[in-house]
Amino acid sequence: MKGVTQRTSSGDRNPKNIVLQNGCIWFSHNVNIDGRSAVQWHQIRLDGTIVQTGVIKDPVDSYIQTTLGVNSKGDVIVGYQETGPEKFISAMAAYRFASDPPGTLRKPYHLAQGVAATEGGAWGDYSGSCVDGDNLSDLWTVQSYANDKGRGSTVIARVTVDGKR
Repeated sequence: MKGVTQRTSSGDRNPKNIVLQNGCIWFSHNVNIDGRSAVQWHQIRLDGTIVQTGVIKDPVDSYIQTTLGVNSKGDVIVGYQETGPEKFISAMAAYRFASDPPGTLRKPYHLAQGVAATEGGAWGDYSGSCVDGDNLSDLWTVQSYANDKGRGSTVIARVTVDGKR
């Protein structure tokens, strides 16, 4: 991460959440690609057949602390954090509508830009994503990022799904 020599850990590489939706298991986790942490996400039928999988990666930066949420239409949000040699830990998300090509996500977007180095201290390395419990359609993600003291601050974002796609 920017401003320190210590590398940021990708955290636990096991899935933080697993979603069962429409006869499929969905999850995301961190993987090592070319020495950097990336996000890999999957949709797998209950019989073990892989429906689709995708990767969010960068040639310079690492993506850490990932979760995903899925609604009954098959729309997905993937939340995670970004860090790199010239970046403080920032909150990110990418999404896809069920009608998008399999294995693809739309262009990731910044939810909150990190503003200070964590210097190895606790910064709130958490991630949560889910479907809206009220309308069962919209998707939410809660992500942490490094605030001006190098500690964790929170951003909450919603992807509204209007059915028009």
